Amino acid sequence: FGQYYFNKRKLSKAREYFDRLIGKPKTGKFSDDAAYWKALSFYEEEKTKQSLAEFERFISNFPDSELIPMARIKMAEVFMEDKEFPKAKAQLEAIISGFPESGYFRLASKLLGDILLKEGKLVEAIDSYKNSLGTEKSEFYAGVQFTVAKIYERLGKTEDAINEYLKVVYFYPESKTLALDSQIRLAKLLEVLKRWDEALKAYEKVTSMDPEKARFAEDKIEEIKKKIGR
Repeated sequence: FGQYYFNKRKLSKAREYFDRLIGKPKTGKFSDDAAYWKALSFYEEEKTKQSLAEFERFISNFPDSELIPMARIKMAEVFMEDKEFPKAKAQLEAIISGFPESGYFRLASKLLGDILLKEGKLVEAIDSYKNSLGTEKSEFYAGVQFTVAKIYERLGKTEDAINEYLKVVYFYPESKTLALDSQIRLAKLLEVLKRWDEALKAYEKVTSMDPEKARFAEDKIEEIKKKIGR
């Protein structure tokens, strides 16, 4: 019943049922679930102090629960929102070291990358983002790959940026917006490097990717051709 009321957004009522299960012996089948969902209910209400206290209590009382990494993720998100980055890092690093072969490892690595980027630690952020990449073709991974490319561009590592943008285009074609943005960015970088033939091919690809950007790309093609006398 607790989860029923949780899903109905009647969170106070849900906690009444969670408390009944938590009050049972810790060996009870659903005690850890109830403790986690109770903490999550405070998180959903944006009652951060209560949620952190309940997540900490949950981790202490149920150290072997499968829900531990998710609880740490939620705690990290609260700390990140409050810009308490050292505390957020501690939670994420606990997941990274404790669950190296899991999806939680990738999510924690991505969030750690977000913190490092905000702190201006760009090289460390790249390493963390790369650790978060998996083999699935998803919007999540496309976004991470795109972020890595942008950081390389920001660092002035143009060749690395081009290579990372190419990965977005060819590995994640279903992520149309990111693939298009990546194609345009790498075309511009090739133009800056005066690699005219490659830039022309890159802009030509833009014309086939998106009708709205086709005119822009065609204008760039004409502009380059005039520069090089074609």
